This record gives sequence, C-alpha cells and structure tokens, in this order.
Amino acid sequence: MTIDEFKLLKQKADKDVKMPDTFEAIMTKNNLLPALVQDWTKLYNNQKFVYSHLNIELMEIYGDIYKCYKFSRQTTELQMKYGITVNQIWDNAKGIETQINCTPAYIAKMKEVNQQKYILEFIESTLENIKNLAFTIKNYIEYKKILSATF
Repeated sequence: MTIDEFKLLKQKADKDVKMPDTFEAIMTKNNLLPALVQDWTKLYNNQKFVYSHLNIELMEIYGDIYKCYKFSRQTTELQMKYGITVNQIWDNAKGIETQINCTPAYIAKMKEVNQQKYILEFIESTLENIKNLAFTIKNYIEYKKILSATF
C-alpha cells in the first residue's frame, strides 16, 4: 500500500469508526457493521500478505548480502546486484551484520517492511474498533430502552 492509499484509508477509517449522532443513523450503522467488518478483514488479510511477502524479500536480501561478506571472492555477481564492494572476508557475525545494516538495498527494503508493518497494525486496530462499535451500539440501544421505559 502506498502512502497516498494509506491517507485515503485513514479517512475511510475515521468515517467507519465514528459513532453517528442520531438514533436512526446509529441503527443504519448497526445494520452496516457486518459489511464493514468484512471490508476491513479483507484489507487486513491483503496487507498481511504484502507484509509477509516483503519480510521474505528482506530475508533473501539479508542472506545474499551475508554471503557477500562471508565469501566475498565467490559472490561478485551478488555484489554487483546489490551495489556493494567487499574487500575483505568477515569472520564474525557481528561484523557482517554491521555491514549488512549499512547496505543501501537492505536499508531500503527494511524501510519498506516497517512502513507496511505500520499500515498493517493500523488496519488491525481499526478492525478491532469497528468490532467494538457493535457493543457500543448495543449498549446505546439498551440505554435508550431504559430511558423510554415508563415506571
């Protein structure tokens, strides 16, 4: 999901989780809740797939770059792919990890993964709020019944 799509999604979320003001609008919203839950569940599942796929790509990049630093003479093709030049073989994992974390291709993919993770968590929390809206509406209807009852 792009940043522009996410901005539109945030606007949709604001509208979908807002409790209406009038009783008629609340009843209409109550009737639409199953469809809203379904829409947001679909968004969540799609975003979860995107995030998982990006995580796999990130691990592949990590593995490739690790090979470059561990076995530099045998990985000239991978070094060209990621735009790195390895002049020495790194023996310890900490040194290799430090070098990987400085690689532009890895940094770019990590940024993309973190961005999609943020979007996934936003969608997840919005879905929870929409599910909780059903209880809020139910409580409101019960409250209105109590107020309208004659004792």
